[in-house]
Amino acid sequence: MNKGKTKNSKLKKKSAVSGKEKWVFNLYIAGGTPHCMLTLDNLKKFCNEYLPDSYAIEVIDLLQHPEYAQSAEIIAIPTVIKFKPDPVRYIIGDFSNSKLMLMKLGLDMNPKTIEASNKSEQPFPPFQ
Repeated sequence: MNKGKTKNSKLKKKSAVSGKEKWVFNLYIAGGTPHCMLTLDNLKKFCNEYLPDSYAIEVIDLLQHPEYAQSAEIIAIPTVIKFKPDPVRYIIGDFSNSKLMLMKLGLDMNPKTIEASNKSEQPFPPFQ
C-alpha cells in the first residue's frame, strides 16, 4: 500500500469533539496484510463515528518506507500515532474496541457532555 491520505466525512453519530480542530493520525503498516487492512477499516469507522468531518489519516507502509520505523519509534505493527490535537499518543492494535480507543485518545463519551458540546453549551452551569 502506498503512503497516502484517507478522508471520509460520512456522518453516523454525534461528534465526540466540539469545534473544528482536526485530528491527525498516522497508521504504520507492513504491506497489505489482513490485520493491517482491518486496522485501517476500524480506524476509518471509529473516526466516522466519533470524529466526523474532523480527521485525517495518513497510511505509511514500512515495507516501502522502512526509514520511518526508526524515526517514528515504531516497535509493533500496526501502530497508530495521533499527532493532533496534543498530546501525541501511540496506539498499538486494530482499533476493534471503541471504548478502549476512546479512553486511550482521551475522549469523554458521557452522553450529556457530547450533547452539550454539540450545542456549543457548557455541560454544567458555571460557578457563581
